Amino acid sequence: MLESPHTEASHSWSSAPVSKTGMPQGIVSSNLTASAMTKKLLADFLFLLHGMVFFVVLYGWFVPSLQPLFVATLIIILIQNIFLNYCLLSKWEFNLRKALNPNLEYNYNFTSYYIHKFTDQTITPQFMRIAGIIFPVVALTIIGYFQFFYA
Repeated sequence: MLESPHTEASHSWSSAPVSKTGMPQGIVSSNLTASAMTKKLLADFLFLLHGMVFFVVLYGWFVPSLQPLFVATLIIILIQNIFLNYCLLSKWEFNLRKALNPNLEYNYNFTSYYIHKFTDQTITPQFMRIAGIIFPVVALTIIGYFQFFYA
């Protein structure tokens, strides 16, 4: 079912109360406290940082100057997925967002949460865990192969 863009805050992924302007209350407001504004800015910064990490993971193999960062990022992702089963950036971002909106339901990782938020599609945590281990292992194996045999 298609919804009007004016009812965006009523989606199932947004559990914040809605103000008269249609914006979630307590999230986007001109009267946020300094502490709340700091948390929101930090959460938004972590979102942007996570987006840059996502970009490095997708395209780092293609840009030679990004290859050391690409390999380091893959190793960090692999270690986090094996030992923590979550990404530290996701955890920090959503701890800050939950402090602003305790009703926020966050049972996913960065990718599955925002895919669900923007497309209303669901990716299971099991799929994300498997992909979070298989992708770095395969990518690191391919990089290692080419570094060893073609360097």
